[in-house]
Amino acid sequence: MQPNHSRIAYRGFTLIELLVVIGIIGILAGLLMPVLSRSKQKVTEVHCLSNVRELAIAGTLYSQDFDKTLAYTDELGRPKAGDIWLALLIGNYAHVDALRLCPKAAQMAPNTSWYAKDMNSAWIFKSMIDPTKFYTGSYALNGWLYTGLSDPSGWYYKKFSSVANAAKTPFFCDAIWADVWPDEKSGPAVDLTRGAITPDIGRITLARHGVSSVAIPKALIGNQPLLGAINISFLDGHAEFVSLERLWSLSWHQNWVIPSVRPPAVGLPPPWPAH
Repeated sequence: MQPNHSRIAYRGFTLIELLVVIGIIGILAGLLMPVLSRSKQKVTEVHCLSNVRELAIAGTLYSQDFDKTLAYTDELGRPKAGDIWLALLIGNYAHVDALRLCPKAAQMAPNTSWYAKDMNSAWIFKSMIDPTKFYTGSYALNGWLYTGLSDPSGWYYKKFSSVANAAKTPFFCDAIWADVWPDEKSGPAVDLTRGAITPDIGRITLARHGVSSVAIPKALIGNQPLLGAINISFLDGHAEFVSLERLWSLSWHQNWVIPSVRPPAVGLPPPWPAH
């Protein structure tokens, strides 16, 4: 005879119990979302930092291979008869093609014709050699490292060996255009989501990293604090996450003098669409 097993009664959740469980899940999700968001942001920043570091290594290799910094002119000395520095580096070191875009600014906005629409868009450079070719990127070369330009002020670095403080001299960084010539007397962009074309330092005063998008100032006045940061690589080969307020403490050109007070915000957003 089979044993007589007692029946076990199973009871489902009541509506109230289900609501409590859903509420707990919602609270946990709310607690986890900011953590996941910060983690994702950190991964993006590290990826970008790695890109500018690798660009610096490629630029240093070029300087060693050709005994000069990156050229702004071709061998005949004609301004911009050659192509952008990106074409030069890709032509000599193919892996550079994979380093030209920050993950946060990997796409061009519609109708982009030169500089980027905003801090989270890429710029475009139309080849001056091949009319069917163009280059996109989201980083700038420190223009004071170019060769082939007149230099009455003596601000250009002709060779890397002439750089007195390589650890403080920027090489590549986040930007809305392909090159930048900062000077210590110029102030930042007034809108840190879009930057500015002039003065030059406005091209890199972007809150691309390090701050929530809802907190980014869009109408700075005077010496209001600059929120956010960009990634910068330096001539000694290292790269840093640099707050915007620190940009004036670096040695962008040969005769840089750190200002006692950061210049006020003056750079207006570039017109859009660009021409």
